[in-house]
Amino acid sequence: MTIAFPPLASGRLSSPYGPRERHGVWRHHNGLDISAPEGTEITAVLPGVVVASTENGAPHFGGYGHTVMIEHPAIEGLTSRSWITLYAHQLRQPPVSEGQQVSAGQLIGWVDSTNGRNGEATRFQRGSGSGPHLHFEVKSSARRVGGRAIPGNPGENNVDPRPWLSSLGIVFDSHGRFQRLETAQPSPESAQLAGQRSVVLTAEILAIAERVRSNRSVDSRPSRGPAIAIGVAAVALVGIAAVGHR
Repeated sequence: MTIAFPPLASGRLSSPYGPRERHGVWRHHNGLDISAPEGTEITAVLPGVVVASTENGAPHFGGYGHTVMIEHPAIEGLTSRSWITLYAHQLRQPPVSEGQQVSAGQLIGWVDSTNGRNGEATRFQRGSGSGPHLHFEVKSSARRVGGRAIPGNPGENNVDPRPWLSSLGIVFDSHGRFQRLETAQPSPESAQLAGQRSVVLTAEILAIAERVRSNRSVDSRPSRGPAIAIGVAAVALVGIAAVGHR
């Protein structure tokens, strides 16, 4: 059975996914920033194939620095489709190469603060609020240029990494540090499906309730059948909700 690994054994969530303000400018943050000491080991979350391993300042990777992108195939019982993970701002050229197979938990780099803007091998300036950290992204797919996967436009094919990690049994504790659950959560797809089923069933319960009110307006005698139907539907709704959040 495949077990997912946190991208860092230690570290603290310092910036979540979504809109954020930097120096008076609001922009969408495409992933998670996880602060950790320089040189902290970065590991692959799941097994897969390296589709990009770039040096600081490489074309199409401006702002990312030394970066690794891994394509993970669907894993029975864990994920129902392939995903791309991205690990940026690494200390030096990553120890993995494009086309290489990697296993879950395998070393793929070290934390730093490289950003490689404007095609230059640079680091974030001191005092910018961006010390050593891992920038971690999850994508449903990747754009490719010359056969190499690239990050693409801001937010392109990105999803929030936190629910995705949670679906693998990896969460953040109250201090923003990684914590592995004993059992994996349902995949994002199954949780979404459970939510859709709950909506449909809720509509059916409301329809039953409306019929009950209509029957009572015509016949004042008590009827146990509709009430039992409502109870059964409600129990089913609770069951589906529990599956979606277990």
